[in-house]
Amino acid sequence: QAEVVVRAKVLSAGTAGLFEPGAPSSPYTPLNVQVLEVLSGDMELGAQTLYFPGGAVTAEEYLSKNPTSGQKIGLAELSQSERKSKYLQFTSETDFDIKKNTEYVFVLGQDVEKVAPDLFFVYVGAYGTFTKDKKNVKTQKELKSTNAGKAKVQTEVNAAAN
Repeated sequence: QAEVVVRAKVLSAGTAGLFEPGAPSSPYTPLNVQVLEVLSGDMELGAQTLYFPGGAVTAEEYLSKNPTSGQKIGLAELSQSERKSKYLQFTSETDFDIKKNTEYVFVLGQDVEKVAPDLFFVYVGAYGTFTKDKKNVKTQKELKSTNAGKAKVQTEVNAAAN
């Protein structure tokens, strides 16, 4: 499912945020990177922003973008100042502590729902993130191919599907 595979150096991470209504309801953290090499697919070299799943957002932002689920978990009952000061942290098994000034190989996909079609997302977080010697940061399995759409990554995610 990968559309692009790049080797990039992480320069910094931004503040997590949610996309417009209709987009996936979990936040993404923007990674400011320097794309050093395009291993597969089409992307410009140089400064780019990639989106890594997870992060923390204010209760206010979550409620504004996801009013139904925000109300179900009681965010509408908080005061305006509480909604601005309280954060919801989104974590999953695909989390990984991305290190600044470190090179990674990222397996990227674009927004399939076309809410943000020009953005590149790190495919399944840590399972789509590899060290520069192509070892997965979570499983230590090797990236077998960098052909976009055909990347064979032996991870627990696709191993369970087999």
